[in-house]
Amino acid sequence: MKKELIIKTFVLAIVVLFIVITFTPTIGISNYLDDTTPPITTISTNPPEPDGCNGWYVSNVTITLNATDDLSGVNATYYRINGSDWNKYIFPFIISEDGENILIEFYSVDNAGNVETVKSIKLDIDKTPPEGTVEWEIRKIGCRKWEIIFYINITEDANGMERIDFYINNIYQVTITGPGPTYAWIFTIYGKPRIEFKIIVYDFACNNATFIINGSDLHLHPRFNSVTHYSNYIRFLHFFDKYLLIQNLLYVLRWCN
Repeated sequence: MKKELIIKTFVLAIVVLFIVITFTPTIGISNYLDDTTPPITTISTNPPEPDGCNGWYVSNVTITLNATDDLSGVNATYYRINGSDWNKYIFPFIISEDGENILIEFYSVDNAGNVETVKSIKLDIDKTPPEGTVEWEIRKIGCRKWEIIFYINITEDANGMERIDFYINNIYQVTITGPGPTYAWIFTIYGKPRIEFKIIVYDFACNNATFIINGSDLHLHPRFNSVTHYSNYIRFLHFFDKYLLIQNLLYVLRWCN
């Protein structure tokens, strides 16, 4: 009786072992053999859309890759930037450097060895505001009437200029568009008003820089402009510099006939 029980137990163990060895691996191998479709990888960015103008990002861009495979499962995902070496994707990565047409390529491989066709996207990133200088020329065109010509020269910008907005005492005046790098604006003032000029320059991504020129910076008094326009009167006017009333009277008599 004991011997018969041992034989039955042994036979049952062999049957179970046969099932484990035969059927379980077959299911896994069958999945691998049936999987002839490569995985699918999608890409997302943060910000999800360009946060500047004209398709440009003006901040760091975080890249997230997500791969799926219905049968054998995803084995690995790879990416590279601007044709560099391939990297295995582990977690989201950040593009922080400025650049135009930054190329990001990616693909995945599943456990059956199917390789996805390489996909790609391109990004334009410019986080740097334009740099430049503002100069001006003052021309006397009448009695206590001056014409001021502002010259704005953009010395550095990666993606090109779009426009310049001009303000007087924070009131919008005019916009000049075009690639630059040099712009000019002519404005006429009367007397010596309290005035502030504000010039805002925008690049193609809408990064901007602001220049402020106060009226006191323009030096409309004849003595200051005399090097160019009143050279014959420099010493004469300087003699009366401490006597503002006399100086202004002489100025009116000379220039406001």
